[in-house]
Amino acid sequence: MNDFSIFKKFTHTDNPLSIEFSKKLNKKERDFFNIVDFKLPKLIITKDFFCEIFDLKNESIFENLQNVLTRLSHKEIIITSKNLNFYYKIKPISSFYIFNETISINFSPEIYCSFHTKNDLEILKLNTILKFKEKYSYRLFQHLKTIKNEALYIEIETLRSIFEIENSYDRFFDIEKNLLKPILKDFETVANLNLTYDKVKSGINKNSKILGLTFKKMDLNVHSNKESEPIYRSTKLFKNLFELHTEILNIFKKFKDEGSYNYSYYFNSKLLIKIYNLKNNDTFLYEEKNMTIKIHYQKYDLSTLEIYLKK
Repeated sequence: MNDFSIFKKFTHTDNPLSIEFSKKLNKKERDFFNIVDFKLPKLIITKDFFCEIFDLKNESIFENLQNVLTRLSHKEIIITSKNLNFYYKIKPISSFYIFNETISINFSPEIYCSFHTKNDLEILKLNTILKFKEKYSYRLFQHLKTIKNEALYIEIETLRSIFEIENSYDRFFDIEKNLLKPILKDFETVANLNLTYDKVKSGINKNSKILGLTFKKMDLNVHSNKESEPIYRSTKLFKNLFELHTEILNIFKKFKDEGSYNYSYYFNSKLLIKIYNLKNNDTFLYEEKNMTIKIHYQKYDLSTLEIYLKK
């Protein structure tokens, strides 16, 4: 019987745990972990399937398999506490073997137990961290995973440190496009954590220096019961943002009095600005007193519009 009770000591403490990899997972390794079922202590797959994931060619195939699996088995998860003398090391893969056309991989007890509910490993969120697709999702997630109704401010220097870009990415636009937005999409997909953020600047001008970001949890007021399902949902391809604007305008007419001051105001300023600033793969939440509109915009694919009524 595995005993992970040591982690109970960190459930209610001012000494949070920090989780890091001895060497970060590369993209193919993250893709592999993303499709693996960690709820079982052992994974048995064919060589062909494994080779397809890791893009291994036929030449020296057996040697290549050994090398990839060995590198993967050497990856370690290191759990520490800054203020306490605590250090815990986990190897996700405890052992493996290759036999003819079959590969068998054994997972460590900490890993497969993390994917079962109600145990002392829950605080680590390994069942989430190992499923992220983006390289630095697990690092930002540790700062934001406990966010509730309050906002959380992170300085831009701290964000650069999290993403390990202290000496690169001069423009915030590039950080936002290549790192931040894909990671927040990762949070939404894997961790069911929907976040938005506001830029905190040194002044009111458009080009003022960005000092940091204030992250907030999106409140869709959506629960699992039927009353909280969207009352309207549309999925379609829009040729441009004007088409999207028109679609939202038509939806808005169904639920609002189009002659009201609010209707005129929002469609001449607040909402229009946000619609026409949407970029590919953006998720945008627009909230009113009684309703919420959620838009996931994809320039070259199907976009999704949903309306929720607030209780």
